[in-house]
Amino acid sequence: MASVTLQNVTKIYRGRRGEEIPAVLGLSLEIPDKSFVVLLGPSGCGKTSTLRMVAGLESLTSGRILIGDTDVSGLPPGDRDVTMVFQNYSLYPHLTVAENLAFGLRVRRLGPADIARRVHEAAGILGIEDILPRMPRDLSGGQQQRVAVGRAIVRQPRVFLFDEPLSNLDAKMRAQLRAELIKLHQRLQTTIIYVTHDQAEAMTMGTSIAVLRDGTLQQSGRPLHLYNQPCNAFVAGFLGAPPMNFIRGTLQAREGARLAFRESGGGSLEIELPARTNLARLIETEVLLGLRPEHFQPLLPGETPNAATFPAHLDIVEPTGAESICYLQTGANTLICRSRHIIDTREAGHRMLFRADSAKLLLFDPATNLRID
Repeated sequence: MASVTLQNVTKIYRGRRGEEIPAVLGLSLEIPDKSFVVLLGPSGCGKTSTLRMVAGLESLTSGRILIGDTDVSGLPPGDRDVTMVFQNYSLYPHLTVAENLAFGLRVRRLGPADIARRVHEAAGILGIEDILPRMPRDLSGGQQQRVAVGRAIVRQPRVFLFDEPLSNLDAKMRAQLRAELIKLHQRLQTTIIYVTHDQAEAMTMGTSIAVLRDGTLQQSGRPLHLYNQPCNAFVAGFLGAPPMNFIRGTLQAREGARLAFRESGGGSLEIELPARTNLARLIETEVLLGLRPEHFQPLLPGETPNAATFPAHLDIVEPTGAESICYLQTGANTLICRSRHIIDTREAGHRMLFRADSAKLLLFDPATNLRID
């Protein structure tokens, strides 16, 4: 097993007319040995280019990549001791499952007994022993993806690279294979770098997440740390489903050195904030309030309003069984609330009171989008 270190890695492509197209800009990242690190971001943020540079499928414009203590920046893919699982399964259609698993080992001239042992070990780990004689055309999408993962396992590399391997599967199969990949990491105790644009995959699978945007690293760390303490509005908005609500407003002084957030544009949202001496300098200054959908709830009959209660017009209710997703208007903004209570769809069109958890509110600078600590 091995760690992976990216030191100021940059990748710039050339367009048809010779123009520079930046993909990755000065990326530095430490990926510890035996960790499961997820590169997360929207399409075009540079996550797949980063993975391909680690694999040796793309050259670096500048910077260095180390696997363990070895600088692999100029090494060909075959000398890096990594293996990559792609979005498309890339199985050989004329070979059986067993032959697909064994192909790379035969190329490396391993003995028949060693090949057979590794193939059956990988098949046992993934639960595909019964399909070893079958052809890829006879397999479901989930089975084909297991075979693609198995082909990586038999190599026994120092680092596994996954490029959106679940994106072609339906929701149920994605959830199942997510769990299987987590168990696989726990069993193999190897280093995994996993690329996805799906924040649910990142939150549930990774021991660490690195969020990329426009080729630059925004923030990295443990999933719940990024969720609760995002460094900027982009990270805050990218993590979470439904996404965080962002509301422009100003901080206003209240009696006793207290502060309140007042929504701009004549909206109805006004929330008193917990005492924070560092915010006094921002009185009457415009800020961006971040409010996650689960951090405010409808005020139920019998509950008492408090300083974080505000009225809103309930537009749409989407019951999901265990909870309700509510879309509401404050007058200046449309907010999404994930209610722990089942809200009757007949309540849509009415005005309701909502109570926020003021301790969970985040403030951002609208000019820089950085979180205000």
